Amino acid sequence: VSAPGYQDCQFRTGYPTTMYPLDIISGSFENAPFKPTGSKWEHNAHSVLRCQLSAHDSESSINSMGIDCLRLYLNGQTQLTLKLYQMLFQSLIGLSIVLDGKEIMPLTKRHLQSVGFGDEEQVVPYRKRSFSGSRLLVEYLHFPEKFMFFDLIEL
Repeated sequence: VSAPGYQDCQFRTGYPTTMYPLDIISGSFENAPFKPTGSKWEHNAHSVLRCQLSAHDSESSINSMGIDCLRLYLNGQTQLTLKLYQMLFQSLIGLSIVLDGKEIMPLTKRHLQSVGFGDEEQVVPYRKRSFSGSRLLVEYLHFPEKFMFFDLIEL
């Protein structure tokens, strides 16, 4: 990652991540009552998380990218990202992809997948005979940000 007038910065994840030419235009969290979302889930929801994406290149469209799995990262103040992560994985009733106020793809909890817990996603080398829970604890204590990734699958 680089910007004019600043030193280049390398960003690296502990496991393969497919990058798409997408920009996150906005993100917001609202408690009820909230503006209508166009989603079938909104009538049962107590809050809504909105994330607006767009293609980085104005000549491209998200539909033409063939995205079947999108990896996202929760970045921000730790106390807020941990609470958001907890809400996503404990309280989620559904997800929706909305285009121009119309739901084009309703998604369920099964479309949300945590990242970083699998043996193939380890960043601290452990022997295969070792208990994986010990490795996860060490990784969480040293690299808690590693677990802030999640995937939207089967898109």
